[in-house]
Amino acid sequence: MQSFLGGERKSLSHKNLQQHRRAFTLVELLVVIAIIGMLIALLLPAVQAAREAARRMQCSNHMKQLCLAAHNYHDAYDSFPAGVQRLGGHWNNPGGPRFNAFAAMLPFTEQTAMYAQFTGGSLSPWACPPSDTRISTFLCPSDPNRMGNGRSNTESRINLQLSLGDSNRMQGNARGLFTWNGSATVSTSTDEAVRKSECDRLIQPKGMGAITDGTSNTIFCSECTTGVLNTRIVQEGGIYNNAGYKILPNGTVDPDTGHPSNCRANVTYCFNNATVAGDRTTLRNASGMRGGRQFDRFQTYNHFNTIMPPNGPSCNEDGNDDRWGLYPPMSYHTGGVNCGYADGSVRFVPNSIDTNGLNGTIGGGDPDYTGQSRFGVWGSLGSINGGESVSL
Repeated sequence: MQSFLGGERKSLSHKNLQQHRRAFTLVELLVVIAIIGMLIALLLPAVQAAREAARRMQCSNHMKQLCLAAHNYHDAYDSFPAGVQRLGGHWNNPGGPRFNAFAAMLPFTEQTAMYAQFTGGSLSPWACPPSDTRISTFLCPSDPNRMGNGRSNTESRINLQLSLGDSNRMQGNARGLFTWNGSATVSTSTDEAVRKSECDRLIQPKGMGAITDGTSNTIFCSECTTGVLNTRIVQEGGIYNNAGYKILPNGTVDPDTGHPSNCRANVTYCFNNATVAGDRTTLRNASGMRGGRQFDRFQTYNHFNTIMPPNGPSCNEDGNDDRWGLYPPMSYHTGGVNCGYADGSVRFVPNSIDTNGLNGTIGGGDPDYTGQSRFGVWGSLGSINGGESVSL
């Protein structure tokens, strides 16, 4: 009996010991938690990078769809859409027609119903309810501010932008596909037919034949970030105001550029003075709103030029969003922006692309400038007829 009890006691003791040995000590548990934390810390950046790569690819796909829509438009009308559109009844004002090329391409992006609202006169470019006009194709998922309201708080935002080439101005632009001719003021004649004719004079569509540099060498569209109105943050789409004065080689101000109608893009002044000293992400003074209106022709909202490098500072004339300005494409992608080309392809352009040191303060940048771009590879990719065959 004793022997049996002893054996039983021995067996129970051995079993308890085994159970005790299977438990983790506090030190072991802390080590395991630390290892798991380190693995998560190593894995998280890779996950975030993968997500951003997917967002960038989706943004690129949207740009591809826009390029295809432009080609379908060209097949239908034998030209790309003009930079100014007379749609519905929202043209008969002193500022002239205000719809842009995006509005004209709506039927080719499966938005025929919205286009009918514009042509029927029920919506204007600056009074488009966001819930009715938010188009996913025009947005880039990398932009966290894309779903906000636009410039007048009554319209949607847009990330895709159309190229002005290496011109600082849409009016009279011979360097890019999008332009309007002469003064924007519509005739005050009491005859509506006369006013419509005057309005139509501004509309100048261009076709494939205008791209003499080659469609695979010419940028058609890109992207920009959107942000809060009057923001000072470059990455959120702020516009820097300056009077547009051109600095002469001797350091003095050229008086001929003091008047708004004679303003030229002073790229050196913009680059050196647009941002706070030592901080290239914050503007000294900001107004306007890049991407703030989807369908307005004003170049501030829907256009870019290939003068300042991608994600560089923006400049425009104070209070004149439809006049000259420097509007580089901007994105939240690492190192550059997506660009759609006139042949329908989409390629990534780095921030470090050659701009010829921005040597265009005198000559180049003007909308009627002819010849090779003064802004290096970047300017050459923007111009449609500069005589350059440049590619990345």
